[in-house]
Amino acid sequence: MFDDRLEIRSPGLPPEHVTLNKLLRRERVHASRNPLIVRVLTDSGYMRETGEGIPRMFDVMEKNGLYPPEISIVAESLFCVTLKNQPMYTPEDMEWLERFGGLNLNPDQKRMLLFARAHGGSFTNRDWQRVCEVDIYAASRDIKDMLRKGCMAHPEKGGRIYHIIYPDQERKIEFPGEYSRIKEMLDERGYVTNQDIREILKVQRFTATRIAKRLIDLGLLAPTGKGRGAKYIKKGINK
Repeated sequence: MFDDRLEIRSPGLPPEHVTLNKLLRRERVHASRNPLIVRVLTDSGYMRETGEGIPRMFDVMEKNGLYPPEISIVAESLFCVTLKNQPMYTPEDMEWLERFGGLNLNPDQKRMLLFARAHGGSFTNRDWQRVCEVDIYAASRDIKDMLRKGCMAHPEKGGRIYHIIYPDQERKIEFPGEYSRIKEMLDERGYVTNQDIREILKVQRFTATRIAKRLIDLGLLAPTGKGRGAKYIKKGINK
Protein backbone atom coordinates (compact mmCIF):
# COMPACT_ATOMS: atom_id res chain seq x y z
CA MET A 1 0.00 0.00 0.00
CA PHE A 2 1.33 3.43 -1.01
CA ASP A 3 0.14 6.99 -0.43
CA ASP A 4 -1.26 7.28 -3.95
CA ARG A 5 -2.08 3.70 -4.92
CA LEU A 6 -2.82 0.16 -3.83
CA GLU A 7 -1.00 -2.70 -5.57
CA ILE A 8 -2.20 -6.29 -5.41
CA ARG A 9 0.39 -8.81 -6.60
CA SER A 10 -0.33 -12.49 -7.00
CA PRO A 11 2.47 -15.00 -7.74
CA GLY A 12 2.00 -16.89 -10.98
CA LEU A 13 0.34 -16.11 -14.29
CA PRO A 14 -3.40 -16.19 -15.07
CA PRO A 15 -4.82 -19.35 -16.68
CA GLU A 16 -4.25 -19.48 -20.42
CA HIS A 17 -7.76 -18.38 -21.45
CA VAL A 18 -7.77 -15.44 -19.00
CA THR A 19 -5.88 -12.83 -21.03
CA LEU A 20 -5.04 -9.23 -20.16
CA ASN A 21 -7.01 -8.02 -23.19
CA LYS A 22 -10.16 -9.76 -21.97
CA LEU A 23 -9.76 -8.34 -18.48
CA LEU A 24 -9.13 -4.81 -19.78
CA ARG A 25 -12.27 -5.12 -21.93
CA ARG A 26 -14.15 -5.97 -18.72
CA GLU A 27 -15.17 -9.39 -19.98
CA ARG A 28 -16.38 -11.80 -17.33
CA VAL A 29 -13.80 -14.57 -17.45
CA HIS A 30 -13.43 -17.09 -14.66
CA ALA A 31 -11.08 -19.94 -13.78
CA SER A 32 -10.68 -21.71 -10.43
CA ARG A 33 -7.18 -22.80 -9.44
CA ASN A 34 -8.58 -24.71 -6.46
CA PRO A 35 -12.04 -25.93 -7.54
CA LEU A 36 -12.79 -27.76 -4.28
CA ILE A 37 -12.08 -24.72 -2.10
CA VAL A 38 -14.05 -22.50 -4.48
CA ARG A 39 -17.00 -24.88 -4.37
CA VAL A 40 -17.08 -24.84 -0.56
CA LEU A 41 -16.92 -21.03 -0.45
CA THR A 42 -19.58 -20.75 -3.17
CA ASP A 43 -21.94 -23.20 -1.47
CA SER A 44 -21.43 -21.31 1.81
CA GLY A 45 -22.40 -18.02 0.17
CA TYR A 46 -18.99 -16.36 0.58
CA MET A 47 -18.30 -15.97 -3.14
CA ARG A 48 -19.77 -16.42 -6.62
CA GLU A 49 -18.14 -18.05 -9.62
CA THR A 50 -19.19 -15.49 -12.21
CA GLY A 51 -15.95 -13.68 -13.05
CA GLU A 52 -17.42 -10.38 -11.85
CA GLY A 53 -14.52 -9.19 -9.67
CA ILE A 54 -12.44 -7.33 -12.27
CA PRO A 55 -15.45 -5.70 -14.03
CA ARG A 56 -16.76 -4.60 -10.62
CA MET A 57 -13.42 -2.94 -9.81
CA PHE A 58 -13.62 -0.95 -13.06
CA ASP A 59 -17.20 0.11 -12.30
CA VAL A 60 -16.49 1.20 -8.72
CA MET A 61 -13.37 3.18 -9.70
CA GLU A 62 -15.24 4.88 -12.54
CA LYS A 63 -18.26 5.78 -10.39
CA ASN A 64 -15.94 7.43 -7.90
CA GLY A 65 -14.16 9.45 -10.59
CA LEU A 66 -10.88 7.55 -10.26
CA TYR A 67 -8.61 6.19 -12.97
CA PRO A 68 -9.44 2.62 -14.06
CA PRO A 69 -7.43 -0.27 -12.59
CA GLU A 70 -4.08 -1.00 -14.22
CA ILE A 71 -3.54 -4.70 -14.88
CA SER A 72 -0.12 -6.05 -15.80
CA ILE A 73 2.28 -8.97 -15.64
CA VAL A 74 5.45 -8.12 -13.68
CA ALA A 75 8.74 -9.93 -14.34
CA GLU A 76 6.79 -12.59 -16.27
CA SER A 77 5.81 -14.18 -12.96
CA LEU A 78 3.47 -11.85 -11.05
CA PHE A 79 -0.11 -10.84 -11.82
CA CYS A 80 -0.47 -7.23 -10.68
CA VAL A 81 -3.50 -4.95 -10.25
CA THR A 82 -2.88 -1.29 -9.37
CA LEU A 83 -5.67 0.90 -7.96
CA LYS A 84 -4.71 4.58 -8.02
CA ASN A 85 -6.10 7.07 -5.53
CA GLN A 86 -5.99 9.76 -8.18
CA PRO A 87 -9.11 11.61 -9.38
CA MET A 88 -9.69 11.50 -13.12
CA TYR A 89 -12.09 14.45 -12.98
CA THR A 90 -12.48 17.50 -10.79
CA PRO A 91 -15.57 17.74 -8.54
CA GLU A 92 -16.92 20.33 -10.98
CA ASP A 93 -16.41 17.91 -13.89
CA MET A 94 -18.19 15.14 -11.99
CA GLU A 95 -21.14 17.41 -11.26
CA TRP A 96 -21.35 18.48 -14.92
CA LEU A 97 -21.21 14.87 -16.16
CA GLU A 98 -24.17 14.02 -13.91
CA ARG A 99 -26.33 15.70 -16.55
CA PHE A 100 -25.61 12.66 -18.74
CA GLY A 101 -25.84 10.16 -15.88
CA GLY A 102 -28.70 8.13 -17.33
CA LEU A 103 -26.99 7.37 -20.65
CA ASN A 104 -24.52 4.71 -19.44
CA LEU A 105 -21.54 6.35 -21.17
CA ASN A 106 -18.13 4.68 -21.11
CA PRO A 107 -14.96 6.46 -19.84
CA ASP A 108 -13.84 7.57 -23.32
CA GLN A 109 -17.26 9.05 -24.06
CA LYS A 110 -17.23 10.99 -20.78
CA ARG A 111 -13.70 12.14 -21.51
CA MET A 112 -14.75 13.49 -24.91
CA LEU A 113 -17.77 15.26 -23.46
CA LEU A 114 -15.38 17.11 -21.15
CA PHE A 115 -13.05 17.77 -24.09
CA ALA A 116 -15.96 19.22 -26.07
CA ARG A 117 -17.02 21.32 -23.09
CA ALA A 118 -13.56 22.91 -23.05
CA HIS A 119 -13.47 23.39 -26.84
CA GLY A 120 -16.65 25.21 -27.72
CA GLY A 121 -18.98 22.24 -27.25
CA SER A 122 -17.66 20.21 -30.18
CA PHE A 123 -15.04 17.72 -31.39
CA THR A 124 -14.07 15.74 -34.49
CA ASN A 125 -13.36 12.06 -35.05
CA ARG A 126 -9.66 12.96 -35.31
CA ASP A 127 -9.85 14.71 -31.92
CA TRP A 128 -11.31 11.51 -30.45
CA GLN A 129 -8.51 9.37 -31.88
CA ARG A 130 -5.84 11.71 -30.51
CA VAL A 131 -7.31 12.30 -27.04
CA CYS A 132 -8.40 8.71 -26.34
CA GLU A 133 -5.48 7.10 -28.20
CA VAL A 134 -7.71 4.79 -30.27
CA ASP A 135 -8.06 4.05 -33.97
CA ILE A 136 -10.71 5.48 -36.28
CA TYR A 137 -12.92 2.39 -35.92
CA ALA A 138 -13.09 2.56 -32.12
CA ALA A 139 -13.73 6.31 -32.27
CA SER A 140 -16.50 5.91 -34.85
CA ARG A 141 -18.16 3.13 -32.84
CA ASP A 142 -18.33 5.26 -29.68
CA ILE A 143 -19.49 8.34 -31.60
CA LYS A 144 -22.34 6.38 -33.22
CA ASP A 145 -23.38 5.15 -29.79
CA MET A 146 -23.53 8.74 -28.52
CA LEU A 147 -25.56 9.79 -31.56
CA ARG A 148 -28.06 7.01 -30.83
CA LYS A 149 -28.27 8.10 -27.20
CA GLY A 150 -28.98 11.65 -28.27
CA CYS A 151 -26.12 13.45 -26.52
CA MET A 152 -24.30 14.42 -29.73
CA ALA A 153 -25.59 16.07 -32.91
CA HIS A 154 -24.58 14.65 -36.30
CA PRO A 155 -22.50 16.98 -38.50
CA GLU A 156 -24.20 18.72 -41.39
CA LYS A 157 -23.74 17.09 -44.78
CA GLY A 158 -20.05 17.13 -45.63
CA GLY A 159 -19.12 18.33 -42.14
CA ARG A 160 -16.88 16.65 -39.57
CA ILE A 161 -17.75 18.43 -36.34
CA TYR A 162 -19.98 16.85 -33.67
CA HIS A 163 -21.74 19.04 -31.10
CA ILE A 164 -22.97 18.31 -27.59
CA ILE A 165 -26.71 18.01 -27.05
CA TYR A 166 -27.58 18.50 -23.39
CA PRO A 167 -30.30 16.29 -21.87
CA ASP A 168 -32.47 19.35 -21.21
CA GLN A 169 -31.86 20.75 -24.71
CA GLU A 170 -34.39 20.15 -27.47
CA ARG A 171 -32.87 18.00 -30.17
CA LYS A 172 -33.39 19.63 -33.56
CA ILE A 173 -32.37 17.61 -36.56
CA GLU A 174 -33.23 18.55 -40.11
CA PHE A 175 -34.07 15.83 -42.60
CA PRO A 176 -31.25 15.65 -45.21
CA GLY A 177 -32.34 17.54 -48.31
CA GLU A 178 -31.28 14.80 -50.71
CA TYR A 179 -33.85 12.50 -49.07
CA SER A 180 -36.74 14.98 -49.11
CA ARG A 181 -38.96 12.60 -51.11
CA ILE A 182 -38.57 9.99 -48.36
CA LYS A 183 -39.69 12.62 -45.84
CA GLU A 184 -42.73 13.42 -47.98
CA MET A 185 -43.81 9.77 -47.88
CA LEU A 186 -43.17 9.62 -44.13
CA ASP A 187 -45.30 12.74 -43.60
CA GLU A 188 -48.05 11.21 -45.73
CA ARG A 189 -48.32 7.75 -44.18
CA GLY A 190 -45.85 7.62 -41.27
CA TYR A 191 -43.51 4.91 -42.55
CA VAL A 192 -41.42 3.70 -45.49
CA THR A 193 -40.04 0.32 -46.51
CA ASN A 194 -36.75 -0.66 -48.10
CA GLN A 195 -38.61 -1.07 -51.38
CA ASP A 196 -40.04 2.45 -51.07
CA ILE A 197 -36.54 3.88 -50.65
CA ARG A 198 -35.29 1.91 -53.66
CA GLU A 199 -38.14 3.14 -55.85
CA ILE A 200 -37.96 6.76 -54.68
CA LEU A 201 -34.19 7.14 -55.05
CA LYS A 202 -33.64 4.59 -57.84
CA VAL A 203 -31.01 2.66 -55.86
CA GLN A 204 -30.21 -0.99 -55.13
CA ARG A 205 -31.28 -2.82 -51.95
CA PHE A 206 -27.85 -2.50 -50.29
CA THR A 207 -27.75 1.26 -50.88
CA ALA A 208 -31.32 1.64 -49.58
CA THR A 209 -30.36 -0.26 -46.42
CA ARG A 210 -27.33 2.01 -45.92
CA ILE A 211 -29.48 5.13 -46.36
CA ALA A 212 -32.02 3.83 -43.84
CA LYS A 213 -29.22 3.12 -41.36
CA ARG A 214 -27.92 6.67 -41.72
CA LEU A 215 -31.39 8.07 -41.02
CA ILE A 216 -31.69 5.75 -38.00
CA ASP A 217 -28.33 6.98 -36.67
CA LEU A 218 -29.58 10.55 -37.09
CA GLY A 219 -32.60 9.70 -34.96
CA LEU A 220 -35.04 10.34 -37.82
CA LEU A 221 -36.20 6.76 -38.41
CA ALA A 222 -36.89 3.78 -36.17
CA PRO A 223 -36.99 0.20 -37.52
CA THR A 224 -40.00 -1.94 -36.74
CA GLY A 225 -41.24 -5.37 -37.80
CA LYS A 226 -39.35 -8.30 -39.32
CA GLY A 227 -39.12 -10.04 -42.67
CA ARG A 228 -41.70 -8.88 -45.18
CA GLY A 229 -43.32 -6.76 -42.47
CA ALA A 230 -40.16 -4.74 -41.81
CA LYS A 231 -40.49 -0.99 -42.22
CA TYR A 232 -39.16 2.30 -40.88
CA ILE A 233 -41.36 4.71 -38.97
CA LYS A 234 -40.65 8.42 -38.65
CA LYS A 235 -39.16 9.72 -35.45
CA GLY A 236 -38.23 13.22 -34.27
CA ILE A 237 -38.50 15.00 -37.62
CA ASN A 238 -38.64 18.80 -37.68
CA LYS A 239 -40.95 20.16 -40.30
